[in-house]
Amino acid sequence: MKCGGAPRGVALRPSASAAAWASRWRCNVTETGKILWQPSRERTAATAFARFATGAGFDPEDYAGLHRWSIAEPEAFYARLWDFLGVVGEKGSRAWSPGADQLATRFFPEASLNYTENLLARPGTGPAIIAHRDDGTRRELSWAELEALVSRLSQAMTAEGIGPGDRIAAIVTNDIEAIAAYLATAAIGAVWASCSPDFGPSGAADRLGQIGPRLLLAVPGYGYSGKRFDIAASINAVAEAAGVERIVLLGEPTEAGLVRPAITLDDWIAPFAPAPIPYHRQGFDAPLAILFSSGTTGKPKCIVHRAGGLLFQHMKEQVLHCDVRPGDRLFYFTTCGWMMWNW
Repeated sequence: MKCGGAPRGVALRPSASAAAWASRWRCNVTETGKILWQPSRERTAATAFARFATGAGFDPEDYAGLHRWSIAEPEAFYARLWDFLGVVGEKGSRAWSPGADQLATRFFPEASLNYTENLLARPGTGPAIIAHRDDGTRRELSWAELEALVSRLSQAMTAEGIGPGDRIAAIVTNDIEAIAAYLATAAIGAVWASCSPDFGPSGAADRLGQIGPRLLLAVPGYGYSGKRFDIAASINAVAEAAGVERIVLLGEPTEAGLVRPAITLDDWIAPFAPAPIPYHRQGFDAPLAILFSSGTTGKPKCIVHRAGGLLFQHMKEQVLHCDVRPGDRLFYFTTCGWMMWNW
């Protein structure tokens, strides 16, 4: 396959999809790659994608037809998708409201939802999180334990006076406490922004120093390839740049010391017992997370992501594209400084 600007090494099967790719990438399709594996019709028919397509009146193999429908009738497509995905919240009477241009177009303009409420709405019987650390430590958290930790964290945040729209900054590793803190932030309607502890002082401050956080969550250090790295300098840099009011350490303080007082996570949530979480539902476009550009052309740019947009897109990708099902285990090798972690 010879394509101008298309992904390299893409194997196409001889079907209408090849023509679609050729049209999209202005390709001259000369040959197709060998199909290494193809599911049976029975297995394909059992996928969430097949059920959704069939329910909408399409043959699951008619990708082009389903795509055309999603573009021609977005109101009907997204309303059906909301119901199929089982989004928890109020959908409202409109799934799509066209504007003068793409930026003015709104999805679910009357909707009300909460990101965390949706993620914790379907607890399973197996583990919610399995965490393996660099030192070989294995930790496991059940759905009930995760919800309890999110509850205690959200109570601690609320006690600090943090509420909808307030920013919470985090320099954290991809671990249980980071995930729980992210969910707690979303539960109360606050906005999350994180970066990896290996960014260094300037990298962390350039990102998190822009957002005016009320709270800084940080690991005192991290392990990699059998070595331990202290990040007190990064914590200090962010605290100074952002003027944070409170620092919570996800671990014991280091000997290097911090320029501002800090409290450990265990001590911070100690006064609070697990309780039902009063999820703060917001509009579809309410901010959920701030991610950052690479910083190759000046300081990293803040990119705000909507609660509804992230929830809906991620549910669509994981359910329809990846066919993730209850009980499946999903692993993504990433740090908390990349969008893959939020996915």
